[in-house]
Amino acid sequence: MEILFHLNKAILFIHMAITYVSGSHKAESYIRKKPTMTAKIRKWTANIVDIVEIIYALDTYKCVDDGDDTLEGLSDYIGYFLGADIKDCSNSYVCMKKRKGNSRTYFLDELSRRLNERMDREDEKSLQHSM
Repeated sequence: MEILFHLNKAILFIHMAITYVSGSHKAESYIRKKPTMTAKIRKWTANIVDIVEIIYALDTYKCVDDGDDTLEGLSDYIGYFLGADIKDCSNSYVCMKKRKGNSRTYFLDELSRRLNERMDREDEKSLQHSM
């Protein structure tokens, strides 16, 4: 039961990260839900550098425990609850900083883009159903 509670918190964390990336800085206002007994264990299936982008974004925004934890502590916590083996967060960050192009936060940018597209599609469907 306790693991389900923590998994729910991890899912909420990812949702808050997406909300932050999409431009809404009200992530701390989410209502926490109790996990259901049917919740299954989740596993991070994207690249480790992608979760590192999220970790550094959350650390920068100080939206987890008001930024009182270390990057290593935050990384360990998120990695544990999402089943991600995050060995060297700082090395991934250095690689991110070396990226060229318009942005160095590929994953966060893609999360934001896809979330906006999803909302646009839902808005279109809602509009079509109301006609």
